[in-house]
Amino acid sequence: MRFNEKQLSQFKKSFELKASKELQKLKNHEKNIYGSIQYSFSTGGKRLRPFLIYFFGSFFNLNKKALIDMGITVELTHTYSLIHDDLPAMDDDDIRRGKPTIHKKFNEATAILCGDALQVVAFHKITKSAYISDSHKVKIIDLLCQCSGLNGLISGQSLDLNMTKSSPVIKINKMQDLKTGALFKFCFVSLGILKNFNAKQISHLEKLSFEFGKIFQITDDLLDSHGSFEKVGKKLRKDVNKPNIAYKIGYEKCLKKISIHKKNFIKYCGKLEIKNSDIINIDLLLSYIIRRDF
Repeated sequence: MRFNEKQLSQFKKSFELKASKELQKLKNHEKNIYGSIQYSFSTGGKRLRPFLIYFFGSFFNLNKKALIDMGITVELTHTYSLIHDDLPAMDDDDIRRGKPTIHKKFNEATAILCGDALQVVAFHKITKSAYISDSHKVKIIDLLCQCSGLNGLISGQSLDLNMTKSSPVIKINKMQDLKTGALFKFCFVSLGILKNFNAKQISHLEKLSFEFGKIFQITDDLLDSHGSFEKVGKKLRKDVNKPNIAYKIGYEKCLKKISIHKKNFIKYCGKLEIKNSDIINIDLLLSYIIRRDF
């Protein structure tokens, strides 16, 4: 089956149903936090990260239920990072996906606690999975610690907060690799762990993940400068004085960089001996990511 937007839409509906059932298990906990958690998922989202796990996991013939569990984990982690990213002390955004951010819908304290809770639940989902072996759980949890901690999201966010419009491209690239690329690293490298890949294969997955991170983030930066609020669902043109690569190097150079990263991504897929028929599907997915307007 060739990749198309409908495939992603169908996955999103199925995934959100499964994630909703998972979150309902938290209903007996403190009502305010439970309400904020439910709201955080009700605002929607692309669900791209769990889709990547499921999409690429199918090429390696991995257990679909294990893939869903890891997808829930990465989406919970991603959602927590967005909630904290939107806080006044961070990026100070009032709108996310066209709806009030958590700190505006509730309050700042609830937003902080909601994010903290989601991060813990994300780890718990892996530890309680019935479809992932104990030996794999240890490695996947270690990977998640790397990607969401000081080697990933946390340091990336810190760099972002301390950078300006005049920051050099090399520093912007480092920040994006940590803030955006790290969670994509989890999406791809976790598959290699489940598949018992060797060190060289894992290295290919790591390189592949950061190529994808570049494709995604440069496109995201372009959307801030060229997108529409109605489709993107958040305040735009806010990065004009921030370390946004689109404002730094311009539209045409961004498109060239995206093209190079796409070629590199496909190259690493070949090194992982992914079938040509599957690479056609991957190319279609990448083209969709690049052309997206949301």
